Amino acid sequence: IRHTLNTDHSLSGSLFRSKGEVEYDDTNAFGGAITDVHTSSATLSKFSLASDNRLAEIWQSKLQLAQGGDNAKSYLNGVENASFKTTSRQITWQNTLAVHTDGNVLLGLEKLKQQVASDIAFTQTDRQINSLFAGYTSNYGAHQMQTNVRQDRYSDFGKANTGLLGYGYAITDTLRATASTSTAFKAPTFNDLYYPVFGNPNLKGERSRNREVGLRYANGNQQLNVIYFDTHFRDLIAADSSNITNIKKARIDGIELSYAGQFVNTGIKAAYTRQNPRDELTNLPLLRRAKSFANLSITQQMQSWRVAGEAQHSGSRVDGDIMTFSRVTLSSYTLLNLVADYKISQRLNLSMRVDNLLNKDYMLAHGYNTLGRTVLIGLSSQQ
Repeated sequence: IRHTLNTDHSLSGSLFRSKGEVEYDDTNAFGGAITDVHTSSATLSKFSLASDNRLAEIWQSKLQLAQGGDNAKSYLNGVENASFKTTSRQITWQNTLAVHTDGNVLLGLEKLKQQVASDIAFTQTDRQINSLFAGYTSNYGAHQMQTNVRQDRYSDFGKANTGLLGYGYAITDTLRATASTSTAFKAPTFNDLYYPVFGNPNLKGERSRNREVGLRYANGNQQLNVIYFDTHFRDLIAADSSNITNIKKARIDGIELSYAGQFVNTGIKAAYTRQNPRDELTNLPLLRRAKSFANLSITQQMQSWRVAGEAQHSGSRVDGDIMTFSRVTLSSYTLLNLVADYKISQRLNLSMRVDNLLNKDYMLAHGYNTLGRTVLIGLSSQQ
């Protein structure tokens, strides 16, 4: 919901809530009876409020407050045996300054507080992160520049400095070469650290460095991108055969191809990635990461109707066997989806979606089934 006060000021808000329930069998791997019935429920919620304000001719400000929650409960034979409730509260103040015709400066502050409540005794139940960030983007003729820096101060993991440096050069009016280098930091979640059996309280924060070079073609309604990427990880947070661990040195490098085109009322989008995810010390492939995956969608607009077909493909992946923890291979899979939207009026829209149209059996994690054919119907209203 957005309310415009005048040309320089507006208020907006959003609200989201979903609830899901799951039932699964016991594999007898952890001492339970095969006849035991395990169920779980998860409720996700989020709301945010934002104020967008033009405080001066060159100064655009955005202040946002947000809160999110994840309330999960598990049951054994109908009796609750575990509960987890995580809450995140965040405030962000972002300022964009148009310092000259072809350049913008970004300045911002952010504060995030995370809390967890559970009937399981976590060693730590809250975390606070204070952040500062700044950036600069500019265009000088055929040259484009982008610089970003960020500092996050974690109450439990200390200080993390990250940044990005990017450059683009317009070779012609339709062809542009790009290059960038960036760093990132990822702190373990509370579940990564303390979840019973699988948690690891000795986890370190994950650090990474990414480099990309690419060519980007854009002409009218046609876009084609070719990107080479190379990401090095230190202390990658990942699941091994039995718990969460740090992989001391890991690397993922590869090529990504993407295309987007519009032909009157028909739109086409396609993407393909070929990569090599691996542990650099053992040269073993990283778990649950395919070496190749692709997406294709074709959309057709027909007056008040918009229909689309989607195809998603993933190559085979290595995982840990749920019973023996030895390495196994998960088969490749291809999914087909259908989407349809109908514009009832200027403000009202009906949407329908069928995922996994052919009811394909496949696994993202060994021993865990995925959803079969699912049908989603929604009704949305816009002011």
